[in-house]
Amino acid sequence: QRAYNDMCLTIEVLAKFVPTAVIRDIVVDKNGKARRLHVDRKNVTSMFSDIRGFTSISEAIEPSDLLYFLTKYLTIMTHVVESYGGVVGEILGDGILAFWNTPDLVDDHQAKACACAI
Repeated sequence: QRAYNDMCLTIEVLAKFVPTAVIRDIVVDKNGKARRLHVDRKNVTSMFSDIRGFTSISEAIEPSDLLYFLTKYLTIMTHVVESYGGVVGEILGDGILAFWNTPDLVDDHQAKACACAI
């Protein structure tokens, strides 16, 4: 029982930093059975996006307004990435690192990433 509780707590903490699809792929296989840690080789597409002039913007507005602006921007950008089949792998300040074709397969992932960037 303790090992199960420890695993659940670990997954809960991990879920704060790692996309749900990645955790699911680590923990269970396609049949829903527990699996061992593994690595798959595949082609992926990545995109990094940030706000041009963010340092100047951040120096010109109040911290509370900056927090609101940044939260709104990152929320919208995350939805845009996901609407094109991508996964936000990391948020780095005002930047977003997104991936396509991992952990789940995405048809035409290169084109979807380019469309998302535009």
